[in-house]
Amino acid sequence: MTPRRRFWHVAGAGTAFQAGSAAVDSGTVMSALVFQLTGSTIAVGAVSTILRLGWLLPQLFVGYLAGRGASSMPFYIVGAFGRTAAIALLAIVLWTGAVAGWSDAALGAATLGLWVLYAFLSGSWAFLTMTLLRGPFRRNAGAGCSRSVFSAAAS
Repeated sequence: MTPRRRFWHVAGAGTAFQAGSAAVDSGTVMSALVFQLTGSTIAVGAVSTILRLGWLLPQLFVGYLAGRGASSMPFYIVGAFGRTAAIALLAIVLWTGAVAGWSDAALGAATLGLWVLYAFLSGSWAFLTMTLLRGPFRRNAGAGCSRSVFSAAAS
Protein backbone atom coordinates (compact mmCIF):
# COMPACT_ATOMS: atom_id res chain seq x y z
CA MET A 1 0.00 0.00 0.00
CA THR A 2 1.40 3.38 -0.94
CA PRO A 3 1.81 6.08 1.72
CA ARG A 4 -0.80 8.23 -0.01
CA ARG A 5 -3.33 5.42 -0.02
CA ARG A 6 -2.51 4.54 3.59
CA PHE A 7 -3.11 8.16 4.57
CA TRP A 8 -6.60 8.13 3.02
CA HIS A 9 -7.42 4.82 4.70
CA VAL A 10 -6.37 6.15 8.09
CA ALA A 11 -8.16 9.46 7.49
CA GLY A 12 -11.33 7.64 6.46
CA ALA A 13 -11.18 5.33 9.45
CA GLY A 14 -10.67 8.30 11.78
CA THR A 15 -13.60 10.16 10.26
CA ALA A 16 -15.87 7.13 10.57
CA PHE A 17 -14.73 6.61 14.16
CA GLN A 18 -15.48 10.22 15.13
CA ALA A 19 -18.91 10.08 13.48
CA GLY A 20 -19.73 6.82 15.21
CA SER A 21 -18.50 8.11 18.55
CA ALA A 22 -20.71 11.17 18.24
CA ALA A 23 -23.72 8.96 17.50
CA VAL A 24 -23.27 7.05 20.77
CA ASP A 25 -21.84 9.84 22.92
CA SER A 26 -22.13 8.90 26.59
CA GLY A 27 -22.82 12.48 27.67
CA THR A 28 -25.78 13.08 25.40
CA VAL A 29 -27.26 10.36 23.21
CA MET A 30 -26.76 7.30 25.41
CA SER A 31 -27.56 9.18 28.63
CA ALA A 32 -30.82 10.45 27.15
CA LEU A 33 -31.71 6.97 25.89
CA VAL A 34 -31.03 5.35 29.26
CA PHE A 35 -33.02 8.06 31.06
CA GLN A 36 -35.97 7.58 28.72
CA LEU A 37 -35.89 3.83 29.30
CA THR A 38 -35.18 3.71 33.03
CA GLY A 39 -35.99 7.14 34.47
CA SER A 40 -33.04 6.60 36.80
CA THR A 41 -30.41 9.28 37.32
CA ILE A 42 -28.11 6.60 38.74
CA ALA A 43 -28.32 4.67 35.48
CA VAL A 44 -27.58 7.87 33.56
CA GLY A 45 -24.46 8.41 35.67
CA ALA A 46 -23.47 4.81 35.13
CA VAL A 47 -23.37 5.34 31.35
CA SER A 48 -20.32 7.62 31.50
CA THR A 49 -18.70 5.61 34.28
CA ILE A 50 -19.05 2.37 32.35
CA LEU A 51 -17.52 3.94 29.25
CA ARG A 52 -14.52 5.35 31.15
CA LEU A 53 -13.91 2.10 32.99
CA GLY A 54 -14.35 0.18 29.75
CA TRP A 55 -11.72 2.32 28.06
CA LEU A 56 -9.18 2.03 30.86
CA LEU A 57 -9.42 -1.42 32.42
CA PRO A 58 -9.02 -3.63 29.32
CA GLN A 59 -5.80 -1.85 28.39
CA LEU A 60 -3.97 -3.51 31.26
CA PHE A 61 -4.82 -6.99 30.06
CA VAL A 62 -4.92 -6.50 26.31
CA GLY A 63 -1.64 -4.61 26.31
CA TYR A 64 0.08 -7.38 28.20
CA LEU A 65 -1.37 -10.17 26.05
CA ALA A 66 -0.78 -8.35 22.77
CA GLY A 67 2.79 -7.51 23.77
CA ARG A 68 3.60 -11.14 24.52
CA GLY A 69 2.16 -12.53 21.29
CA ALA A 70 3.67 -12.57 17.85
CA SER A 71 0.89 -10.38 16.49
CA SER A 72 -1.55 -7.98 18.10
CA MET A 73 -3.78 -7.89 15.04
CA PRO A 74 -6.23 -10.57 16.33
CA PHE A 75 -6.91 -8.43 19.42
CA TYR A 76 -7.38 -5.38 17.22
CA ILE A 77 -9.84 -7.23 14.98
CA VAL A 78 -11.89 -8.47 17.94
CA GLY A 79 -12.01 -4.95 19.39
CA ALA A 80 -12.80 -3.19 16.12
CA PHE A 81 -15.47 -5.56 14.89
CA GLY A 82 -16.71 -6.43 18.38
CA ARG A 83 -17.58 -2.86 19.27
CA THR A 84 -19.38 -2.46 15.96
CA ALA A 85 -21.27 -5.69 16.57
CA ALA A 86 -22.20 -4.55 20.10
CA ILE A 87 -23.76 -1.32 18.81
CA ALA A 88 -25.50 -3.17 15.98
CA LEU A 89 -26.86 -5.67 18.50
CA LEU A 90 -28.05 -2.80 20.67
CA ALA A 91 -29.93 -1.33 17.72
CA ILE A 92 -31.50 -4.72 16.95
CA VAL A 93 -32.50 -5.26 20.59
CA LEU A 94 -34.04 -1.79 20.85
CA TRP A 95 -35.97 -2.21 17.61
CA THR A 96 -37.11 -5.74 18.46
CA GLY A 97 -38.09 -4.68 21.97
CA ALA A 98 -40.08 -1.73 20.70
CA VAL A 99 -41.92 -3.86 18.13
CA ALA A 100 -42.56 -6.70 20.59
CA GLY A 101 -43.69 -4.37 23.36
CA TRP A 102 -40.96 -5.14 25.92
CA SER A 103 -41.06 -3.10 29.09
CA ASP A 104 -38.89 -0.02 29.38
CA ALA A 105 -37.05 -1.62 32.31
CA ALA A 106 -36.11 -4.65 30.20
CA LEU A 107 -34.93 -2.43 27.35
CA GLY A 108 -32.98 -0.28 29.82
CA ALA A 109 -31.25 -3.32 31.32
CA ALA A 110 -30.41 -4.66 27.87
CA THR A 111 -29.09 -1.26 26.83
CA LEU A 112 -26.81 -1.03 29.86
CA GLY A 113 -25.59 -4.61 29.38
CA LEU A 114 -24.71 -4.04 25.74
CA TRP A 115 -23.16 -0.69 26.65
CA VAL A 116 -20.78 -2.53 29.01
CA LEU A 117 -19.80 -4.88 26.19
CA TYR A 118 -19.28 -1.95 23.81
CA ALA A 119 -17.19 -0.02 26.35
CA PHE A 120 -14.84 -2.89 27.15
CA LEU A 121 -14.34 -3.77 23.50
CA SER A 122 -13.69 -0.09 22.77
CA GLY A 123 -10.99 0.03 25.41
CA SER A 124 -9.09 -2.89 23.94
CA TRP A 125 -9.47 -1.47 20.43
CA ALA A 126 -8.32 2.02 21.45
CA PHE A 127 -5.18 0.72 23.13
CA LEU A 128 -4.18 -1.36 20.14
CA THR A 129 -4.93 1.47 17.73
CA MET A 130 -2.49 3.66 19.61
CA THR A 131 0.21 1.02 19.96
CA LEU A 132 -0.04 -0.31 16.40
CA LEU A 133 0.54 3.18 15.07
CA ARG A 134 3.72 3.48 17.13
CA GLY A 135 5.42 0.37 15.75
CA PRO A 136 8.44 -0.51 17.95
CA PHE A 137 6.61 0.55 21.10
CA ARG A 138 4.23 -2.39 20.61
CA ARG A 139 6.60 -5.00 22.05
CA ASN A 140 6.77 -3.26 25.43
CA ALA A 141 3.27 -1.81 25.49
CA GLY A 142 1.79 -4.12 28.10
CA ALA A 143 4.78 -4.04 30.42
CA GLY A 144 5.04 -0.25 30.30
CA CYS A 145 1.33 0.20 30.89
CA SER A 146 1.30 -2.21 33.82
CA ARG A 147 4.42 -0.70 35.37
CA SER A 148 3.10 2.83 35.18
CA VAL A 149 -0.32 1.95 36.58
CA PHE A 150 1.01 -0.16 39.44
CA SER A 151 3.82 2.25 40.32
CA ALA A 152 1.29 5.09 40.44
CA ALA A 153 -0.95 3.01 42.69
CA ALA A 154 1.95 2.18 45.02
CA SER A 155 2.99 5.79 45.51
